[in-house]
Amino acid sequence: MCLPQSVTSGGANDIKPGLTGWAQINGRDELEIPVKAKLDGEYAAKLKKGGVGAFAFDVKCFFGTIFSVLRSDGVVEGGTGEMKKRGKG
Repeated sequence: MCLPQSVTSGGANDIKPGLTGWAQINGRDELEIPVKAKLDGEYAAKLKKGGVGAFAFDVKCFFGTIFSVLRSDGVVEGGTGEMKKRGKG
């Protein structure tokens, strides 16, 4: 399977995959792939810096994921990019 360049260019592939990510708590299915890639790249860049700031950001994503799952935020029937298709983005 070949991924679009927009997905691989953000730098998210430079870190080990985890339980969650910045894109998952900021829109998930509602976001188009280039937006997800940008958010994943931001997440990867912050984690690569290391230190307390990276740990705090990862904890923020972890707890944000729990709240997003409980509220079903970003889960849209139809999948990726639905927010823009519906005129909300």
